[in-house]
Amino acid sequence: MERPRLRKPREYKAVFQAGRSLANRYGVLYIVHTGLEVSRPGFVVGRGAGKAVQRNRIRRVFREAFRLMADRVQPGYDLVFVARHAARGANLSTVQQAISDLLQRGGVLR
Repeated sequence: MERPRLRKPREYKAVFQAGRSLANRYGVLYIVHTGLEVSRPGFVVGRGAGKAVQRNRIRRVFREAFRLMADRVQPGYDLVFVARHAARGANLSTVQQAISDLLQRGGVLR
């Protein structure tokens, strides 16, 4: 079964406008409390991170890192991860640690 995630531009825009942000070397996390029964992640990689193949790889690594810890995330949040240029050469464990750090500082980990 596919987990819910942010898909529409207006959903991303709402998180960017109303959310608070936290950052580290590998990315920025925008958080909005929604009160829904699930937390919905979204992933953004800007053009500065490289060509399409590189951006898609970064997005896949971020998605997988989040998937591995999704059961520890409290329900009721919209989360948008914006990858930074440094994430280009990062491996899965590094990105997972970075995401865990952002989620913990955001207070959404159980």
